[in-house]
Amino acid sequence: MEQLRKTGRLLREKAITIANRHNASQIDEARIFEFDGLVIEAYFPNRDTQGGLVSQVRVTKSYWPMQFGLRVGASAQKVREILGEPDEQDVERLKYCGDTACGVFLLRNGRVMKAIFDSP
Repeated sequence: MEQLRKTGRLLREKAITIANRHNASQIDEARIFEFDGLVIEAYFPNRDTQGGLVSQVRVTKSYWPMQFGLRVGASAQKVREILGEPDEQDVERLKYCGDTACGVFLLRNGRVMKAIFDSP
């Protein structure tokens, strides 16, 4: 958890406890870390904050670089050149899925305005 807090200047952090869906006697924790232009959601089984799983990342500012040199503001064409044809697409989004996660690039005027990465 400390590593997530050190990502940048933390604006807000919110934590909630939730029952584990596989073990009713176990209490887990979900946390949202908000930075300027970046939101990270993480899940901590059994409230173990030394470990944890990132469940979602949302990027809305270009100064947060993504893999392969992609950034908010990149053209849809640039995304396609780097990642290939999306698994799903329409005028406002490109969606790519792998074995364990999906990434969605939301578009405005043909440019990435927001990227969302989900790991179920």
